[in-house]
Amino acid sequence: MKLLKHKLGDNIVNAPNVLLDVDGTFDKNGNNPNDIYPAIYNISQNKVTDVNYMSPQNGMAMEDLKKQFEKEAVFKIDLESYIKHGDCGRQIKLSDITDSVTYIPLKTNYNLPIAEIQEVRTTDDFIFCLDTQQKLFCFNRNGDFITLIGKRGEGPEEYINIADFDVDGRKGEVYLFDLQRHFIMVYTVDGRFSRRIKLPDNILNIAKYYDSQFIAYAPEYLGNERDKLIIFNDKGEERDSILFQQEENISNTKIDIFKMATFTFQSHFLCRLPFSDITYALTPIGNQYKYVEFQQGKYKLPYEIGSNVESYNENLNSSYIFEPRFYKCQNLIFINFFFKMNNYQLLYNSDKNVFFTVFKGKYPVGIENDIDNGPPFWPVYIKGDRAVGIATAFNSEYDNPVLQIINITLENKE
Repeated sequence: MKLLKHKLGDNIVNAPNVLLDVDGTFDKNGNNPNDIYPAIYNISQNKVTDVNYMSPQNGMAMEDLKKQFEKEAVFKIDLESYIKHGDCGRQIKLSDITDSVTYIPLKTNYNLPIAEIQEVRTTDDFIFCLDTQQKLFCFNRNGDFITLIGKRGEGPEEYINIADFDVDGRKGEVYLFDLQRHFIMVYTVDGRFSRRIKLPDNILNIAKYYDSQFIAYAPEYLGNERDKLIIFNDKGEERDSILFQQEENISNTKIDIFKMATFTFQSHFLCRLPFSDITYALTPIGNQYKYVEFQQGKYKLPYEIGSNVESYNENLNSSYIFEPRFYKCQNLIFINFFFKMNNYQLLYNSDKNVFFTVFKGKYPVGIENDIDNGPPFWPVYIKGDRAVGIATAFNSEYDNPVLQIINITLENKE
């Protein structure tokens, strides 16, 4: 199991199309000399169609397994079917996925208010929030303000614009991605400047990878030979690159916000290239496999519309799915997208292959909170089985957003 996780990623143990035979059901105890090695069984219609042993004589067995995952996505989500036929017809409430809600008011003094929160990260000891005013706040786990991380400006220890940020709780470091100057600004969790890492000009965005690694999207239209991901160490030195094949021919003459890969880290590193139905997962050693596929069919946004800002805005009311994105926890996938000028919030149960419509309308709301009749819930950050949402201030002397924390306990639910 350790080998599988290392080669193919942690999610291998939870993939719906994978069974780990930990009980030895397939152990024949026969005379085949290969029985001492791990075996890969391919099963179709309840019958074993092929057996591949990971023996010294078969050094490509793991590579062949990796290629199987590259061909087929682990999770296939049929959004076209949802648009045509709707959901299962049952309203879902917060008590269906959790037993309790914890609220953490974010406490700052009156002259340091928090604007709308863009991103949240948590460690065992701290909470970090980036707001729309480009301020990065650090709180303890009770919501008490500790410090601001960094300062906006043009000095050597300052940032101009935070494109994104990440945290390494083990090393006690915070990484601010200032892509306007192509630097990673590194601070300690108590706000002290540590160093900055220079990045090349041929990347568009970057994120923290496993351990001391960073991964950046280097598109063809910035002078690269192909669209690719570049892996850096914490000194800014390139260690490796991963090539991608775009689904459609993207022009290399125009740069706009619609041509940026999106990164998320939800137990493992996920990447989706622009105009792609596929979200890829990356393992710690750089192997990639198809993780989530949004099957959009005739509702998929054409490249010629999505790649042009004017055309994009003109077609917002057309029958295309705009900006699909997701968060995953256990077998639940929280999905957002726009369709005909409406926000859609869906909850998809991958085990049962059913959709629940949480909300459809102009302003997204979230899952009805029937546990304590508090604000509705929708995740903005997931780490393990813990999901974090954001509510506006209520029942608090601090006029700041309030974090909602839930632990997904679906295994106890029907």
